[in-house]
Amino acid sequence: MLCLNGVLLFWTLCHVIRQAWSEEELSSPRDVRVDSAVHWSPATDSPGIKYTVQYRTSDLEKWHNISGCVQTELTTCNIQSGCVMVRVLAQEGNRTSRSVEACRHADSCSPEVQLTSKEGLLMVHMVKNNRLLEDNGDHFEYHVQYGRDGEELKQDLYTSTSLKTIERLDVGRRYCVQVRYSCYQKPFGTPSVQHCESIQESDQGCDARTALRVDPTASRCSLSTLKQCKCNESDLI
Repeated sequence: MLCLNGVLLFWTLCHVIRQAWSEEELSSPRDVRVDSAVHWSPATDSPGIKYTVQYRTSDLEKWHNISGCVQTELTTCNIQSGCVMVRVLAQEGNRTSRSVEACRHADSCSPEVQLTSKEGLLMVHMVKNNRLLEDNGDHFEYHVQYGRDGEELKQDLYTSTSLKTIERLDVGRRYCVQVRYSCYQKPFGTPSVQHCESIQESDQGCDARTALRVDPTASRCSLSTLKQCKCNESDLI
């Protein structure tokens, strides 16, 4: 009886270990990159690992399998030209790794943005030269969304150039901007980080406001003037 219990305990332990091993997460593909084709390095040196490559043109879309690249043992996959994002998954039996995503272009799926405030307007700079624009020409645009800080970004602008000026903004207000790519009139990639900037007024407006707040006994700016204009800190009353 004791021997039988020992055998049962041994088989139970083996089953638990085997189940834990089978449920262990499979390693993801490495060094996923995209040019005229998708390339990646094997997830592991173990034999029997297969890969599936999927694509989509927007983060709002579902992922679609690429024909000829489902459960393949190869580490490359041909794709058609265009604005696409891809992901690669490693598979072994019932186990599937976490996917690794990449864009067709090495410069990222999201624009890099800088803001400059000047005289009641906001200049939005897309700071990277983007291959998407070179490859897709008139079919490529930047989709610029903006609004007041703390509010939903409801205002929309489109531009094919790397600089967009937003005019007629309220002086002293803080505005936020987010940019994403648009390709063939569809959103592509993921939005940029949201950037915010306070709107400055013109030098003429600053001079007039300063004149109203000058101390009669000293030609210096008041603290309230400094907040509205670019007075020197050494000129404070």
